[in-house]
Amino acid sequence: MIPKNAFLRLNAFHVVNDGLYDSVPILLAFMFITFGAGEREVGIVTSCAAALSTLISLSTVWVSRKLRMAHIFSLVSVLYGIGFVVNSTAQNVLFSGVFFVLALCGHGIFHVVAFSYISAHTERRLLGKVMGDFTVVGDIGRIPLVSFAGFAAAFPYGTFRAGVLSVLPTV
Repeated sequence: MIPKNAFLRLNAFHVVNDGLYDSVPILLAFMFITFGAGEREVGIVTSCAAALSTLISLSTVWVSRKLRMAHIFSLVSVLYGIGFVVNSTAQNVLFSGVFFVLALCGHGIFHVVAFSYISAHTERRLLGKVMGDFTVVGDIGRIPLVSFAGFAAAFPYGTFRAGVLSVLPTV
């Protein structure tokens, strides 16, 4: 059976992981409007990220043979961190798209490793309930983080358009 503290940490990471994953299209929409791009570019970046995340998740068996679970989750965190932090300084659509794709590559890896760990360390009679609970917990992160991402992206865009930020020097 999974120790309770390990399961709580896994659930907390799942909340953050799913919330960040689903906030990317919202952030991309506002960033790309600011860069002068359109919905097509947002769709291309999001589709590339989903496809690459799926392809990378297929290599999870190979990765899990080389790294321990904690190292894999650290790698996922680093991918998200690099992608989001570097995007805070993005100056064009291509740069932003590449780093958001990088950020989202860890999404598929996380889910494969987490579901494998849970299924390997849960009694068969409890497996359905535990997997269902884990899935629902990930969905909990989607609502507040995506809402916050929309607000965080819309507020500076709205103030910039209103001229509040027009007094700041441009880089």
